Amino acid sequence: MNRIVISIIIIVVVFVIGYLLGVYLPYFNLATLVSVEEIMTQAQYNSIFIRAVAAIATFLAVIVALFKEDIRRIWDNVNLSIELNSDKIEEVLESMKIGKVGDTSPPILKAEYYYSQIVIVNNGTKPAKEAQLYVEKIIFTNPSGSNREIEVVGRPSLWEYESEVKTMIPPSGRKKCNIITINAPQKISKPDGEALDEGVLLRIGETLLKQDFHKGKIEIQLAVYSESCRAKKFVLNLSWDGKWHNRLSEMSRSLTVELKHDRSKIYDFFMD
Repeated sequence: MNRIVISIIIIVVVFVIGYLLGVYLPYFNLATLVSVEEIMTQAQYNSIFIRAVAAIATFLAVIVALFKEDIRRIWDNVNLSIELNSDKIEEVLESMKIGKVGDTSPPILKAEYYYSQIVIVNNGTKPAKEAQLYVEKIIFTNPSGSNREIEVVGRPSLWEYESEVKTMIPPSGRKKCNIITINAPQKISKPDGEALDEGVLLRIGETLLKQDFHKGKIEIQLAVYSESCRAKKFVLNLSWDGKWHNRLSEMSRSLTVELKHDRSKIYDFFMD
């Protein structure tokens, strides 16, 4: 719990105690004897007013001195938000040529792989330093409703166009990362020359899922960590019937991705 919350609680408690003492404690014998018939002069009024203003100013100065950094963070903060780069999965095409040598027919296009990308946006006024994206948990639910937690690779994902797992997200900046990647079935050759179908490859973050975990619903719990703010946590839900299609128009009917906000607060003004 940060210092501002504790301070607010203390102030509220002090006011409540003061109110209760003022209501229930008999203080008449301690009251200063003042004549009700005496008329306060302008000089006396000015003196009391000046002392009150000075007391309030001193109190505010103490508050500012104690909580200067926390007050500054209200306006100077990191505010990360999460969004999908697209409402649907996206595809990367490969070009295949079918026919005899010299055939001038147009190439047949099919998907090399599909992917779903998230975007981390810094809506604050400070850069998010050393930002890292982790897949913390993967929970698979098969068509019969049985759940199973899948062991994840405990290393952060690479950001798009970057070779490092840590990055800096400037104010109003955006960083992208491929969280879900589905590669087309591949054929590999055995030592005896026989072709073996490797099947569709599903990768979530740095974790490769076996084909037993393709057909069903997958809950992906993720978190963005930065030295500049609290962890930003969220969930992606993947639903897939386990089938591969060569074009996005067909694949999008078999697979959906949904972003759920947030496992943490949207606005992080203060660090613990």
